[in-house]
Amino acid sequence: KRRKTRSRKFLLLSSATIVCLSLMFMPEGLRTMNTFQASSSADEISSIIKLDYKVNNMDCGGCVRAVEATLSKQSGVVSAKVLSLELGEVEVYLNKDLVENYERKEFDKILSDALMLKGYELHGR
Repeated sequence: KRRKTRSRKFLLLSSATIVCLSLMFMPEGLRTMNTFQASSSADEISSIIKLDYKVNNMDCGGCVRAVEATLSKQSGVVSAKVLSLELGEVEVYLNKDLVENYERKEFDKILSDALMLKGYELHGR
């Protein structure tokens, strides 16, 4: 009986610890999942710009994850989200301060080259 009580206590303590840690790191997790945190700073919001693209050769959920991951890894990209697999619609949010030295065409080429290595074609909308 003592063993069962100890294992139950351990299970409860472990569960409580996991819940606490999950809540503690939730903002980081949300940011990682491409969700923007609400910001009270107008400067932060104004420094983010959105670009719309069309990506060809996406056929499945794996393609969606690959495109989002590839675009999100590029310098200056804050977030990338496939809006429609069927239409190939993608929106990319950029930190304007990090990409201000690039012309739009140069930045489009950087993103296009990164996706081309993975077998996808990027086009502006």
